Amino acid sequence: LWGLGIPTAGLMILVRHRHDLFVQQTRTRYGFLFMGYKPEVFYWEVVIVYRKVAMAALMVYSNRWEGQVPVLVGIGFLLLSLYLHNAAGPFVSAELNKMESFAISLPTLSLYCGIMYTSTNISSSGRLVLFLLMVLANLAFVLLWIAKSCESLLRKVRDRVRRFSVSNVVAFEPVTPTPNDDTSRCHLVAQPELTFRKTKNIL
Repeated sequence: LWGLGIPTAGLMILVRHRHDLFVQQTRTRYGFLFMGYKPEVFYWEVVIVYRKVAMAALMVYSNRWEGQVPVLVGIGFLLLSLYLHNAAGPFVSAELNKMESFAISLPTLSLYCGIMYTSTNISSSGRLVLFLLMVLANLAFVLLWIAKSCESLLRKVRDRVRRFSVSNVVAFEPVTPTPNDDTSRCHLVAQPELTFRKTKNIL
């Protein structure tokens, strides 16, 4: 009930506000549901949740089926999900689209290797190769995720440092000496409204 009710409620909210998604009030309240996705597929977060719920239900309730039918159905479902994802390309970031494709392909590979691993016609060395393949594939995904997360974090830090530097750029404004001044002076004048184009060479 909760697995279907919560994403359905989120979908209803998104559909109701589909014409004003990028209004500040809507973004503040419901932005976690659609930010990062292309406007034409604003509902894709709900699609991902439905996919995970369906996959979990398939694994739980398929014990009534005999043999390898549940695994084959799961592989078919994942391949369909991979096709729909690649056709929609829902994320604004191309890197996120690639990561999601990798994340869907990984359990597909694991299920297929699992079928081969339990086969009676495969040798012990073949089982070892399949086991290593599954482990290395999962390890590669974890390392890729860590690398992309660190890259994104460093990019955000650089952007914040750059914005801070631009907003605090100062320039010296020469002051014309007056008769009461023995020497010329310079006043330090803050210029927070300098444009990035004017400060590009300074940075």
